[in-house]
Order: sequence, then structure tokens, then C-alpha cells
Amino acid sequence: MITFKTFATIDLVFDLLIERYDIQPPKGLTPEQLFEWTRVKKTPIRLRSINIMRKLIDVLEEEDLHVLDRVKGFCNDVVANDPSRAGVARALLAIVTRVETKGIEMKRTIRATSDIPPPSILPRKWGKFKLLDVDPLEMARQLTIMESELFVKVQQNECITRSKESVSSDPDSIKSILTVASKLADWVAKSILSKHDTTKRAATIKYFINVAERCRYLHNYSSMAALIAGLNSPPVRRLERTWENVSARNTAILDDLEKTLDTAHNFQGYKVIISSLQSPCVPFLGVCLTVLTFIPHDGNDILTESGLINFQKCQKIADVIQEIEKFQMRPYNLTKLANVRAFIDESLALLDDVPDLWQLSLEREPAEKEYEKTARLLQESGFL
Repeated sequence: MITFKTFATIDLVFDLLIERYDIQPPKGLTPEQLFEWTRVKKTPIRLRSINIMRKLIDVLEEEDLHVLDRVKGFCNDVVANDPSRAGVARALLAIVTRVETKGIEMKRTIRATSDIPPPSILPRKWGKFKLLDVDPLEMARQLTIMESELFVKVQQNECITRSKESVSSDPDSIKSILTVASKLADWVAKSILSKHDTTKRAATIKYFINVAERCRYLHNYSSMAALIAGLNSPPVRRLERTWENVSARNTAILDDLEKTLDTAHNFQGYKVIISSLQSPCVPFLGVCLTVLTFIPHDGNDILTESGLINFQKCQKIADVIQEIEKFQMRPYNLTKLANVRAFIDESLALLDDVPDLWQLSLEREPAEKEYEKTARLLQESGFL
């Protein structure tokens, strides 16, 4: 039911269900044959039609709510004219009433927790503080809260749209997540490159490696991937003198974080982790989008002139949607720190006018010729 919109509209599906419910017996049946036809065919078909309507309500989006009036009309008609199905019709009517009263979100069973959230780690300076004044774990928590707020807004229809060859330019939740990921990567690079001193740049690299590691601990793979992208961006990666001041322990952590994503093997290691995960999680949406992007290459939506539907494509879309919804129903139990969140929001907002990071990188560490690098290393080691 999740992917019916790839080949039909909500009104068309409802029309077909009504048509199926109103199935008529073949002409010329004897009373005994009519009784048997009703028992074997009519009754099961009518019950299945009502059950599918119930399932249809479970996957409705805001744009589909107009069909609820038609469902109510159908239920009232069944109650009035088909006493044998009045009970199931009333049950369906009660579901419609709850959705109309509480809204579309009531259909999701979110696993709330009564546990006390972990104590927050306050910045070393409560007033005007700098990036490194925020504990890496608390920074990871606040990034996780921010990203999870965006992630729970992703809708089924947005995923279906991504599975089409042409994607709308209209803003949606997925684009918001991608924008934040891009800004997080730029924030990492800008924060490192804004430091004139080599040791301060190295300290900032160490800080973001530790934040990314804490994001992995919290299963916030979205922020983790964005931070890794910033650390591995060309303007940062070329800073040889800076990376020489990053400890082997921290570079090993970064290597291990990269292995978690497992980009070299089409994210297979990451997919294994996600498939068995039962904890709250903000998945790396890039993997889901890769699947959706290649779906248009799996053939046409309609396979033959007779109108057979390509359900293999539908199943791939449904798998992505089900993975997303699985984690949308598992909220984090974390406390938002208003001042740290404001610091993150302000830092990302400043990136609307991001400087030329490559040029800034060249200013911090001008390109060295090989003999210049050799001479510098000998001098720094005390041989010259």
C-alpha cells in the first residue's frame, strides 16, 4: 500500500475498491449456487475491500485527507444497507473519526520512553563561549536533536518523488536534510581554516573527529557522515603541516569512522549495522537516496501494453520508506540546550556567505615544492 501512488491516485484506488465491494453475481444462478457464490466469493471480497480501506488510511498523507469524507459516506451506506458488514464498517468509521480529530500523525505509534535523559554537559563558559568550550559528546547530542527533528518530517511522497526521473525543485524535508549536511561539512572546514596557528587547526580537527565519534555512538550517522565529509574536504586534507600535529590515535579514529560508512564497498558495512539496529537512529540519507535515484533505471512503471505494474520497483521504494519510518518511530531521549543549539544555528547561518575555502587553505599553508618540504622537516626535527 505504501507505493500505490507510483501508479494510481488515492481517488482511483478508492473508486476501484468501491467497484470491487459492489461485485455482482453472474446471471442465471440457482438459489443454491447464489448462496455458495455469496459464501465463497462475495463475503470474502467485501471484507477484504474494507480491510484494504483501513490499510489505505494508515498510509494517507496530508494531501489525501479529502478521501476521508468518501470513506465516511461509504461506511454509513454499509451500516444502513448491509447489516452483516455493519460492525466492520463502524470500526472503519471510528478510525476515520480518530484521524480527523487527532490528525495524520496519530497513525504513527512512536515508542516514547519514560527514562530520565542523560545529564547535559554544560559549556565551560556559560556566557559567550567558543566551539571548543562545548564538550564533544554534548555537541553530538545537540546535532542529533537537530537532525532528528528534520528526519521525522520526511514523508512517503517525498521518497516516491525521488524515485522519479525528474525531481521537483520545491523545498521538502529531504532537501532540508541535505542542506544541513552540506552546511555541517562547510562548518567543519571553515572552523579549521579560520585558525591561523597550525596547532589550533590541529586541535579543531581533533575536536570534530571526537564529535563525529560521539555521533556514531548515538547512531546519528547523518551528522557523522557530514563531519567526515568536512574533515576530508580538499581544502582541509591538503594541510599537511596541520595533519602532522594530529595524533595517530585521532587519525585512527577517523579511519575507523570511515570504515563504518564503508563507502569503498557501496556502504555494505553500514547497511549491516542499520539492518539490525533497534536503538534510536538518524540514518545517513545518502544511502537511501542512492537507491531511489537508480530506481528509474529498473524499467518502466508499467511493464506491458496490458498494463501490468512493475512491482519490483514498488518494492524497492517501499523498502526505503519502511527503513525511514522504522527509525522515525524511535525518538531520542535527549535534552536540548538552548544556548548550544543557538550557537550551532548561528554558525550554520553564517555559512550562507562562505569564503573561498580553497584559497583560504592556500593562505594557511602555501604549496611547497619537494625540496622546500624536505628542508622544513629537517629544520623542525633539529637536523638543520
